[in-house]
Amino acid sequence: MEMLHITDENQLQEVVQKVLVKLEIAQKADSPSVLALSGDLGSGKTTFTKILASELGIDEVVTSPTFVIMKRYEISGEEKALKIAKQFSELFHLDAYRIEDIDEMRVLGFEEILKKPEALICIEWAERIKELLPPQTVSLQFEREGETGRKITFL
Repeated sequence: MEMLHITDENQLQEVVQKVLVKLEIAQKADSPSVLALSGDLGSGKTTFTKILASELGIDEVVTSPTFVIMKRYEISGEEKALKIAKQFSELFHLDAYRIEDIDEMRVLGFEEILKKPEALICIEWAERIKELLPPQTVSLQFEREGETGRKITFL
């Protein structure tokens, strides 16, 4: 278990790069990379995802999908900032906070998304749908430390 303590958003870029390396190691050829983000409200999950999207070369404004549950962003090959990111063609950003029944994920087409090996799936509040996550899921726990600090634990 690895723990990182950060004091500002700039340090999140380093965390994102470490996560992309872990995803590359964990990825199986026939399945997507799944990133499970857990932590209280305001602990940094959405901010982390914004920086992740930026590192992938996504220019769109990334916001929390709390009310729409899922957002999809296309990743074009030329714009990818990191060599590791070249394996991804799309980012799915989900927020499972409002999921009350696991069957709600079927309506979103989650099973089909899990069949896309070129997808990166980033799920906030992933613990709410943990039984649907593949075994190679990379999990992060976000915690607040004081006013501006965060502790991020790789589980």
